[in-house]
Amino acid sequence: MAKLTYEDKKEIVRMYDEEHRGYLAIAKRYNINCSVIRRIVRQYHIHGETSLKKKPNRKFTADLKLEIITRAINGKSKSSLGIEYQIERLMIINWLKKYDEFGYNGLIDKSKGRPPTMKKEKKTIDPNDKNALLRAKDERILELEAEVEALKKIESLGSTKEQATNKEKTIVIEELRLKYPLAILLKALDIAKSSYYHSKKLLSMKEKDSETKSRIQSIYFDNKGRYGYRRITLELRNQGIIVNHKRVKRLMKVMGLFGITPRAKYKSYKGDLNGTVKNLLLDKKVDKEKHKTTYNRNFTTSGCNQKWTTDVSEFHIPAGKLYLSPILDMHNDEIVSYDISVSPNYRQIENMLNQAFTKYNNLEGLVFHSDQGWQYQMQPIVRH
Repeated sequence: MAKLTYEDKKEIVRMYDEEHRGYLAIAKRYNINCSVIRRIVRQYHIHGETSLKKKPNRKFTADLKLEIITRAINGKSKSSLGIEYQIERLMIINWLKKYDEFGYNGLIDKSKGRPPTMKKEKKTIDPNDKNALLRAKDERILELEAEVEALKKIESLGSTKEQATNKEKTIVIEELRLKYPLAILLKALDIAKSSYYHSKKLLSMKEKDSETKSRIQSIYFDNKGRYGYRRITLELRNQGIIVNHKRVKRLMKVMGLFGITPRAKYKSYKGDLNGTVKNLLLDKKVDKEKHKTTYNRNFTTSGCNQKWTTDVSEFHIPAGKLYLSPILDMHNDEIVSYDISVSPNYRQIENMLNQAFTKYNNLEGLVFHSDQGWQYQMQPIVRH
């Protein structure tokens, strides 16, 4: 992908504003990602033509960094913030990581680079200097004591100096740091300083994860398992713990915690509504003074077989799903007939109706109420 020049960027903005070309079409012409085109156009609309020129490296104060990441934490898109402040999205992510790990101090700029390394001259001890000889002897004794104690600690972990991992060596060093200098311990366990700090960072991250895990477990069980990773992330932020939702999801997966999802209720398809009829259980009431019309449901009856109602209910059992379709008499809550099926279909409704109509010879004036789903809108199936 070729680097875009100032003229290229001007042309991109012109194509978008004047020719009304889409981001995708422009991206294909320049063979670059669509998000780059979107960023150039949006920056131009906010900051003008200066946003198209190459900008010198900018320095951000700790307070400005805090303002930017606070907006990101409160839900503002990192891409939008990057466009607004003319910085890369990755830079905001790095600031968030530093703030998450070190707080405000992580946002303060420290001197970059490392001082030039100089070869250390090997110290030679003057044989006539008794004090220097004693100091060297004490240092050697300290080294031997540190080595012996470190090896004992390694053995207590079920390993040896040669077999021990950097993680095990780092654990031993952390235990002995208050007693012996770091340089002596590194030499005794034969581990590089960089490897030690890398292992220490990994261990601290695990400790941090263990704290977050306990908080997640507490929130999860306090809410009876109803909270998923998104709601737990929000609750952690309410408690002042800023953590990414992906990390919460990963930790919950490790612990085997998953939010309870409610089972979907069965809803029959209404069809094209051509075969529906007026609801006969509604009483119309007109208020002439307020010019208002209301409808009240009327389920009252004076005897059996005046008003029937029906619906299809879905049940989950170990073998699968079952669908129950009963007819209920509104007068005495009697089940007139019912049918059970492994799928909601017209045959089920037909069987239920045949059972009900064969039980009674006279059903004149009967009101049969349903949700008028597709099963109740079908014509009877003629079988030869």
